[in-house]
Amino acid sequence: MNSKKWILTTLSMSIILILVLSLLTYVIDPFYQYHYAEDGYPVNPRYAIPGLIKNYDYDSVLIGSSMTQNFDSQEFKDKLDLDILKVNLGGMNVPDIHLNMDLIQKTGKCKTMFIGIDLHKFAEDIPETHFPEYLYDGYWNDYKYLLSSDVYTRFLPLSLAVKGLEALGKPVPSMLASKSDIHTMGYWNDDFKFGEKAVLNTIVKKTNQVSTLNTQYMANRLKYNIDEFYKKLDHETEYIMFFPPYSAFYWTNCENNGYLNVFFDAKKYFYELSQKHKNIQVYDFQNIDETIDLSYYKDTTHYSKDINSYMVDCFSTKKFLVESSETIEANCIGITEKSNYIKEKYKDFIF
Repeated sequence: MNSKKWILTTLSMSIILILVLSLLTYVIDPFYQYHYAEDGYPVNPRYAIPGLIKNYDYDSVLIGSSMTQNFDSQEFKDKLDLDILKVNLGGMNVPDIHLNMDLIQKTGKCKTMFIGIDLHKFAEDIPETHFPEYLYDGYWNDYKYLLSSDVYTRFLPLSLAVKGLEALGKPVPSMLASKSDIHTMGYWNDDFKFGEKAVLNTIVKKTNQVSTLNTQYMANRLKYNIDEFYKKLDHETEYIMFFPPYSAFYWTNCENNGYLNVFFDAKKYFYELSQKHKNIQVYDFQNIDETIDLSYYKDTTHYSKDINSYMVDCFSTKKFLVESSETIEANCIGITEKSNYIKEKYKDFIF
């Protein structure tokens, strides 16, 4: 075989291989970019969410960080009669929220949007999004998906393995089955232990060091990001914002580091802006009694699925719906009281 023929043969085989792999990706579509398959494949939220926003059948969405990942979307259907899509990711930041809100609004499908508000993420310098942005725009750059090495080496083999087990009538491992369930996408509750011991093991003993945080800079970042967040909202969607119930230990840490009142002021400002919009409701779960019961927590912020389920109950009854700025003020006082309770209870161990 001469060199010219060898080059042509190699080129032809390469093109055929690319076409075959692209077609396989298109047909199986592990990121749901072209269609949603009810029988599903193992879901990686970071990659699957943009496709689900485009192709899943829903009327509501739930956006948030790991504080929202233990919600079961079936409970929203049972208790609120909402077909909700979970759009959540551990560590979800403000650019992540904006990116997903933009795509959701373009679909025109969402009537109600639940958003978990983690103010410490609003205090960050604007970082880049965690999501692959090429999955959010048009089809012109789909080659990044169709020819992605991640798809070939990680997601397609896993998807094919699951489909193979199903075809053979073999049980799919529970870990894989849970990852392919849209209702519990991102669910992590069963991966951790909860309780006082688990929480205390995550606590760093306080020393006499002085916080070097620039609280004025933090306050400015919070205001800027809150303002930008409100600019993203439209007038057609009903927004239900909620402050997640971190444990009282979290607020003790904030006080120790000198920025407790910065967050309180930001919270008041966030609610103040919400009152300019008739389509926004704000729930505040940060003063609930469960925040001093460490049996619900795995660390100072992350709570068990029981709390998530309780919050859905509250959405259905409108318990903890904030109806005045006085309520926010009272909750801040209550949070401080619970923080003081924690400091007193664990003073010999931590403080």
